[in-house]
Amino acid sequence: MSIPLSKLQSDFRDIIFHDEETEIYSFVNENGLTAKRRLQIYQNNIFETLTDTLKSIYPTILKLVGDNFFIATAHEYIHNYPSESGDLAQFGRMFDHFLAEFSPAQRLIYLPEVAQFDWACHEVFHAAFHEPFILAKLEAIPEECYGQIKFQLHPASRVLFFQFPILRIWQICQDEESNDEVRLEEGGNDILVIRRQLGIEFEKLSKGEAVFLHALLQGAIFADACALALRADPEYNVNTYLQNCLSNGTIVDVSV
Repeated sequence: MSIPLSKLQSDFRDIIFHDEETEIYSFVNENGLTAKRRLQIYQNNIFETLTDTLKSIYPTILKLVGDNFFIATAHEYIHNYPSESGDLAQFGRMFDHFLAEFSPAQRLIYLPEVAQFDWACHEVFHAAFHEPFILAKLEAIPEECYGQIKFQLHPASRVLFFQFPILRIWQICQDEESNDEVRLEEGGNDILVIRRQLGIEFEKLSKGEAVFLHALLQGAIFADACALALRADPEYNVNTYLQNCLSNGTIVDVSV
């Protein structure tokens, strides 16, 4: 008996990630163990590896919910969002969306935003290096073209808009002995997550700063980014913040 390779692969995926009964059992050499048991061993190894991967990517979630709850949640996530890449660093991207819909986690309404924070830290850690900003490139642009300038943020940077005080939650989770409590009614922060040198840094942003940086990340020209920022925060000082971003490595390149 033979089946196409694509069918064999899809059946194998279905039995590992969805526990679906397939004809693949007939292709397994039992040799002292049933085919089902052999595949269960393989399945357990896959789930353990992917669960450990999620733990490493989402340490704040793990700290908040504990090991048992995290493992059960991770297994449900793996069933619903099987790994689609050979690169484990890409696994877990949809965890925040999953948590928002996962009924056992509904009482912890801030968990999806915590997951967004952890994933941003993970992405920033693995993002590409970039040389510092070269001021001569900006000086070479004619003044009449300034409005059409496009500034490029460091590839290891993310701008996050939060409804809840996620940075405060993260800070408390770093202290094993902390008895501090978080009041969700404090509201959220807009945060820049950025890797400078070898360390990840977090900066609280004003609404104008956050909108400005987010617009640049989306590819907006300088004039449009400024307009959006000033609409969000009329007191926003464009010139001062731009100078800060150029000097501290947040902005790394410029083009017209």
